[in-house]
Amino acid sequence: MRAILTLTRYQLLMLVRNPAYWVSTLLLASLGIVVFGLFFTNPAGPRLGVVDEAQNEASLSFIRSVEEIDGINVRVGDRESQLDKLRNGERWVVVILPPKFGQDPTLGDVEIWADSNDAFSSLTGSGIVRQLLVEAIEPPGGAGIEVSEAPVGGDRPLRFIDVVLPGQVGMSLMFGNLFAATILAWWRYGGILKRFAASPISPRQLLASQLIVFGLLSAVQATILMTAGWLAFGVPIRGSLLLVVLIIAIGILALLSLWYTLVSLIRSPIGINAVASLVAFVMMFAGGAYLPIDDPPLWLKPLVALAPLTYLNDALRAVMNDGAGIRDVADELAILGATAAVLFLVSTQRFRWTTDD
Repeated sequence: MRAILTLTRYQLLMLVRNPAYWVSTLLLASLGIVVFGLFFTNPAGPRLGVVDEAQNEASLSFIRSVEEIDGINVRVGDRESQLDKLRNGERWVVVILPPKFGQDPTLGDVEIWADSNDAFSSLTGSGIVRQLLVEAIEPPGGAGIEVSEAPVGGDRPLRFIDVVLPGQVGMSLMFGNLFAATILAWWRYGGILKRFAASPISPRQLLASQLIVFGLLSAVQATILMTAGWLAFGVPIRGSLLLVVLIIAIGILALLSLWYTLVSLIRSPIGINAVASLVAFVMMFAGGAYLPIDDPPLWLKPLVALAPLTYLNDALRAVMNDGAGIRDVADELAILGATAAVLFLVSTQRFRWTTDD
């Protein structure tokens, strides 16, 4: 155990101080999140739906006054379409102006509809719209406008960034753990592993220390990416956070075992880098790092089925986007777990300390 902890400490320090490690893992994934978050989300500003049943000077004046406010996008339409868009998350709040709007507040109330699933937007949106109504017209005798507020239930549609974030987390884990294979390959090529062979350290102890190191760093990367996605773009985790942690942990084991297997089968560090880069590139697209591949072409299906990243990303998206439970992702977890066990066994059996063995 002492040998494992010592190896863990030195490898952790080496990676933390290596800028190339962070650039190729965390920075690339962060850039992908920023690009999709900024350019593929809904247009800036909340969308206010207006149903103008009055079609008079007061209602037109209200609409013009709201359109002049920076940051609020006004969309005018009929009652049914506007409420449908509110249910689908395409509207912030919907205000319905009755036929007698601005003439007699007691005849036909103004209606404000908001999303019952978004308490904050519902509260702030209703309050802002109510204030805008008061400012837009001055009712006779100062009686005030009669307003009825009603909630509308609905599910917010998935945005590009909601779907992309889990894939970028998976991609970060894939490239980050690829460094484990690179380190072992160059240590073996430089004779460092030969010195380990002359010590009481076994291959399993060395690989166990790397599991700890890369598991910790991968957890940090995933936490940073998901926290940044939530703070910057409001990407939620609709399912269990503990289940997300479990998926990431098993995914790390599967990816590390894959790279270890390459190190065990290929002796040259240049050859490992070439093959690993090719495998990572294929998995990045076949595994759905950017968008899930629901119906791949026939020739691509074997690659999708063999890529551990496919099951990692599918499980993360199911929990984060759809709120899936552990039974819903049981198949993905079983495949990742079996992949990790089989490949880790192969890697430890085939591992060699030197290129001459």
